[in-house]
Amino acid sequence: MDMSKRTAKHVENLTFRIGSKNRIMKKALEGFKPEAVRAIPQSEIQQNVDKALEGFTDVDLAIAMENSSIFCARCGECCRRSDPIVLTPSDIDLLTSLLGIQRLGDYVTAKDGRFIFKKTKPCAFLQKNKCIIYDHRPLVCRQFPFDDRTKGGALTLALYKHCKFTANLIACKAKLMILRRLEEMIDPRRSRTRRI
Repeated sequence: MDMSKRTAKHVENLTFRIGSKNRIMKKALEGFKPEAVRAIPQSEIQQNVDKALEGFTDVDLAIAMENSSIFCARCGECCRRSDPIVLTPSDIDLLTSLLGIQRLGDYVTAKDGRFIFKKTKPCAFLQKNKCIIYDHRPLVCRQFPFDDRTKGGALTLALYKHCKFTANLIACKAKLMILRRLEEMIDPRRSRTRRI
């Protein structure tokens, strides 16, 4: 199964998990002048939102990963709710160099053949809604909300109802489609065959 079909399957329940399509549509329309919104029929705007909800291409996911700070709400909910936080050998090396071997034992334990943080919900490193080891945070934290635990290890976008990342990504994709439509209305000669 290719990436876009897997993602589309996850997105099927998106309305249930992150709220209504109307909330995504509202987010997609933020920043537009009222006259621009009125220029496009409501049904066409809804079609763009529906198309954005169909799933993500590999290019969409690559853009999202490279520009994750645009889509992340920086709410800290991932740090409050993630459990367990599994560490890679590289994470252990990095944390050892940061904390020292003696202090590492205060934060990390071995369980079921893997290293995990002892304290989660919230993470021990979340203070005043900020990660105090942000530049040294574990791989799983750097990848969130992307997940590579699928068959074959393909990277997918996981959905969590407490995380606004996916809704923001969908709204941005819909916004780009709406912008393209406005551009076509202003100058039909500039119409592009390229699709988002």
